Amino acid sequence: MGKTISPGRSDPKKWLDLIPALALVAVAVLVYEPSFNSPFSFDDLNAVVNNRYIRIPDLSPPSLIRAAFQDFKHNRPLTNLTLALNFYFNQLDPFGYHLVNFFFFILTGLGIWLSLRNLLLRLGHDPGRARLLGFLTALVWTVHPLNVQAVTYIVQRHSSMAGAFSIWSLYFFHLALSRNKNRAPFFFGCALLTICALLSKESAVTLPALLLAYKIYFFDRFKPGWLRANWKWFVLLLVFGLAAAGFALRPGMASQVEPDFSKRLFTSAQKFYTEPKILVWYWTMILFPIPQRLALEHQFQIFDSLFQPPAALFFFLLNAGVILLALIRARKQPALAFAVLWYYGLLLVEALPLPIDLANEHRLYLASLSLIAPFLAYLVLNSKRLSAPLILISLIAAGFAFFTWQRNQVWQSPQALWRDASAKAPRLSRPWSNYCYALASADQCNRAIKFCGLTIALDPASALAHNNLGICLFQNGRTELAEENFLKAAELAPSESLAFFNLGYLESLRKNDAQAMKWYLEAISRDPYDAQPHYNLALTYGRLGRKEDYQRELIETLKLRPEWVEPRLRLAQAYLENGQCPQALSLIQSAPANDPRFEQILKLCR
Repeated sequence: MGKTISPGRSDPKKWLDLIPALALVAVAVLVYEPSFNSPFSFDDLNAVVNNRYIRIPDLSPPSLIRAAFQDFKHNRPLTNLTLALNFYFNQLDPFGYHLVNFFFFILTGLGIWLSLRNLLLRLGHDPGRARLLGFLTALVWTVHPLNVQAVTYIVQRHSSMAGAFSIWSLYFFHLALSRNKNRAPFFFGCALLTICALLSKESAVTLPALLLAYKIYFFDRFKPGWLRANWKWFVLLLVFGLAAAGFALRPGMASQVEPDFSKRLFTSAQKFYTEPKILVWYWTMILFPIPQRLALEHQFQIFDSLFQPPAALFFFLLNAGVILLALIRARKQPALAFAVLWYYGLLLVEALPLPIDLANEHRLYLASLSLIAPFLAYLVLNSKRLSAPLILISLIAAGFAFFTWQRNQVWQSPQALWRDASAKAPRLSRPWSNYCYALASADQCNRAIKFCGLTIALDPASALAHNNLGICLFQNGRTELAEENFLKAAELAPSESLAFFNLGYLESLRKNDAQAMKWYLEAISRDPYDAQPHYNLALTYGRLGRKEDYQRELIETLKLRPEWVEPRLRLAQAYLENGQCPQALSLIQSAPANDPRFEQILKLCR
């Protein structure tokens, strides 16, 4: 007679699951420890630092809804909401943002472990090896260097959140399908997590189709009548697809496609012909993620047609052949066939001819499992003795962990990040332009001028490069040349505000307040939600003695950036000069954070 467990006691074996869970967390903390102090980088500036929508003053429903949907100009309300909550609790301290990213990363790793373990048990593999393989796959995935971009790059929380919700949606779906009764809570959990994934990133739109494929491959096993038995699922999938397409292609979003392509170095047709090569290149990145190949930017030869160059047809046929082979082998090798569908399904949306980058490492966040899991399964499930596979997998994991730790070091400063990116993609102008800006921001303008010039040589129409060069020339005292570059930047990008602001700042230093005011107003007309031109305009009005205009612009500045201390102090002092102590006190007491300089105002008003 076997051992039984009394109703009031838990199964002691379940406590053993804590060991691999804690091991995954510990390893992740070790390799990502350098990332917690990484500053905001590149798109973080638009998504977080300069994003007026996430600067919520409270946790009221209107504030949260506005932060999430951002006037319906974006399709990722859930990640927008988490960024707003980060700002509310952390302001612009990157640590809190990194902590949330890391939480979703850990959640994904644990979900991979549990989901793969369940699948292997479902396929009838030895329970011990199933549990071991699930853990080893999650471990190798956790330390894989390609994940750095999705975890350390704050704005790519979109990928890490979508990945976490997707894998746990799969986990709940498996639990629901495995039960004969009480399925509803698990199907509900799966549906909720699927919606959360889609609200985190648009690429999750293919998740419902992958879930249905999972059911057909591993539960229906293509038994006679499987197509008829799933007709309701196909109807739901069709309805979901139409609803998602209607939302994504609403007039406000669809109209942006062509203008956005004008900012790219390729057309929609060229992206269509080039993406098959990218999909094959991704395989090599998953298998050989050495530091020399990892970068924020990657450069590729652009393909103009299916026959120009001839390699375009080869990559198209190679991808089509892999997909076709997976469909043919679906009955006999369902796990391997599903891995292929998983790979292409997760990458489908971003491989479409849309105005986005040709390739990004963060896109492989979950797609990398398509190669990692089969490779490790071959080693573990086909070996009579586990010693050799375990040694090999341990060496791979150790190597990946070192590469990941090393890669996180690169993200420690914008200068290091863009120096790395420009060295690995020397024919692209954007890395050089950002490297120039990073150096200028670090008061290294003598070096920055060289790289700004290189950017303009690669892309003479780059307004950002001319603007950055103008900043460096200005810091070196070459104001006339700086003004020429600011004017050129304004000419190349007349809808952007930055060059106009810089022209205003230049005139302010020349004490030409009338001309400075003109340029600041031009900057505000192009971006009324940028607080900096409002503040500089307020200072200009102050020097001109226009007190009412001065106070108005300071109030506008604080509406946009309530955490900014200097305009709050100036406005409080203006209230004091007018004998308006209650207003000054209210302004100081409502500040998001305390500052020692507030004490003087408080003393004068008590």
